[in-house]
Amino acid sequence: AGIALMLVSVFLSVFKTDGGERKTSFIWLALSLLAMLFSGLIGVMQKIHQSSEHKGELLAFLIVAFVISAVYSAAAAIYYDKKRDIRCTLDFRPRHQLIWMAAVSGVCIALANQINLYLSGVMESIVFFPVVNGAGLLLSIIASVVFLHERLSKSRWAGIAVGCAAVALLCI
Repeated sequence: AGIALMLVSVFLSVFKTDGGERKTSFIWLALSLLAMLFSGLIGVMQKIHQSSEHKGELLAFLIVAFVISAVYSAAAAIYYDKKRDIRCTLDFRPRHQLIWMAAVSGVCIALANQINLYLSGVMESIVFFPVVNGAGLLLSIIASVVFLHERLSKSRWAGIAVGCAAVALLCI
């Protein structure tokens, strides 16, 4: 029931239900579903790691993951920058403010991931994952409404409500 409600939530949140035509490509939908799948697999990897005999190696696990991610991201940025006829808006010359912002952001993300990795091993999965994922989603929505003054349609509010119900059902 929770999975079915999650699909209803996605439909209400993404597609227009007021009769207007929404241009949503198949590629966008496929990439969104892949992102959702891989995001969920992060939790699976965390649980597997924390259930193994190597659960004390949190920092090493995260360092390997972040280094691979950074190398892949840099390679992709350089590849797509060279593929374009015009230069990318990203300027690869380091600026002090950019370096500090990247460093602070990296430390905060690493700390959050280290805490999540540890908690995935000591808390019940049925409580931990819906709370972490649901809270992040709800905080993003609240931030977009409060700070970015995003207006949500009734359909999107309904999608959010159905999504909260789906997360609650998945916790049962």
